[in-house]
Amino acid sequence: MFRINQFISRKIMVTFAALIVAVCIVLSLFFFFMTQRVINQNVVPQFRQVLNIAMDGIIKGMDSTQAMQAAQGNSGEIMKIETYLETQLQAYQLDNLYLLRIEDNKAIVAAVANSSKNFKDKQEVQLSDNINKAMTDGKLLTDLYQTDAGSTVTYYYRVPGSSVIVAASMDASFVNSIISNLIWTTVIVAIVALAVCLWVAYKFSRKITLPLARLVRHTRLVAEGNLQQDIKMTGNDEIAQLARGFRLMTENLRTMVHQVLDSSDKVAVGTEALTTRLNKMQRMVDQSVQSVTSIESGSEMIANTTSENARAMEEITTGIQHIASSTAEISEQIGDASDSAITGNQMAQQAVTQMGSVEKAVMDTKLSVQTLIERSESISEILVAMSDITKQIRMLSLNASIEAARAGEHGRGFAVVAQEVGKLAEQSRASTYEIEEALESIRQESQKSTESMDSVTNEVKSGTELVQQAGDAFNRFVEMMQLANQTVQSASAATQEISAGSEEVSASVDETAEITHKSLTNVKAIAKNADRQSGEMLAYVEIMRELNNEALSLQNIVSKFKI
Repeated sequence: MFRINQFISRKIMVTFAALIVAVCIVLSLFFFFMTQRVINQNVVPQFRQVLNIAMDGIIKGMDSTQAMQAAQGNSGEIMKIETYLETQLQAYQLDNLYLLRIEDNKAIVAAVANSSKNFKDKQEVQLSDNINKAMTDGKLLTDLYQTDAGSTVTYYYRVPGSSVIVAASMDASFVNSIISNLIWTTVIVAIVALAVCLWVAYKFSRKITLPLARLVRHTRLVAEGNLQQDIKMTGNDEIAQLARGFRLMTENLRTMVHQVLDSSDKVAVGTEALTTRLNKMQRMVDQSVQSVTSIESGSEMIANTTSENARAMEEITTGIQHIASSTAEISEQIGDASDSAITGNQMAQQAVTQMGSVEKAVMDTKLSVQTLIERSESISEILVAMSDITKQIRMLSLNASIEAARAGEHGRGFAVVAQEVGKLAEQSRASTYEIEEALESIRQESQKSTESMDSVTNEVKSGTELVQQAGDAFNRFVEMMQLANQTVQSASAATQEISAGSEEVSASVDETAEITHKSLTNVKAIAKNADRQSGEMLAYVEIMRELNNEALSLQNIVSKFKI
């Protein structure tokens, strides 16, 4: 504050001092030139007039011949002329009165009044332009000029017809005194004026700098963040208006800082809460991305599995159709076997009368029974294959139910179809089991028939009794073959139903595969959107972190203010 105060005061005082010095210089120059003008216009003309009158009187009373003789060095004439010059000098109150002899471009004092102050006899004087001009013009009254003795006005008069000049001069040194006094007076007045003005400038600067110093001190407090202090100034001048404006600015700044503090607190709290929520949302989005990725992987697996199931169902359908056709063939063969058994029964009834043909009939029967055994073994193999297929269908039905449960709403229809397929597989398994039991019985009975045929062949003699037993056996065989035919027909019908169901299952599997592929496409789109949302959430989180940091920085800055 002191430096600022001194700086402004110094500027004001230097400004005032420079102004006063400039004014004093101008006034001094003005007075000096005015004095010179007054002297030149008033004093010098008076000097010239006095010298002109004096010279006229001196020339009138002086003997020119005597003056020329004195100039030639005549001592008697010199004394006379010097006495005359002394008298005239006293009469006209001159300072110097003398005769000059001009020869060889020299001016020599030939005679001088005894009271002359600056000249002596035979003194050589500088041949000036004024003297030369006087020699040319005959006379010359000079202006005021400076010599070693001071200011002087001289009148030169050449004695007609000679090189003698009468010179009369008056001392004007008082003019220098007047000028010197004027200069000193001006200097003193300037110094006094400068001192007074500096004192006034000091007082004036104090009146300006003290309020400014208070403003500066208050400004530093505000700059340091202290808004608790108010500045009070009285008056209506510009500084007071500035102080009031500054006080209003401080109040507005205090209000603004308070509002900024509140706003920054709210922004910091809000951004922190929003950042927390965004972090939670980011974690949720990451989990969603992971879930979608898992779903995508599962969907791809389901799609692949569904495609494989579709191909498997096509193969199963083909196999079931083949089983159905094979079962139909078996049914036809069993019908043929039944017809053969009836024929054998008829032959057994005729065996009583046709014992001779028993052996042949027995051999034919044996061959038929062996064929039946072979065909029953083929049917058994087919039934084993059907049992395996039924197991695979059950496994496929179970897998289809699991995949339908994973698919949710989209797999509900597929789950119903899978259940129906499971039921059909269970029915097929039961029918196959019954066919296997019947075939086992047929194999056993056929084996017994073979053994019986062997016994008949070996014991033809007891054939009559055994023929009757064979007839009974053929009756039972016919019944069993009819039962086997019915069982095979049931198996064929069940196989056809399974074939139809497998076709429906295949269609459902194809539809499921198509739906799964569409779901996979949608899941991939969802995964892509989830990745994009995750990136956007990361950007939002980063923006909110930066905003939170800015709010905290603003809080730190504004907290420096004291309100």
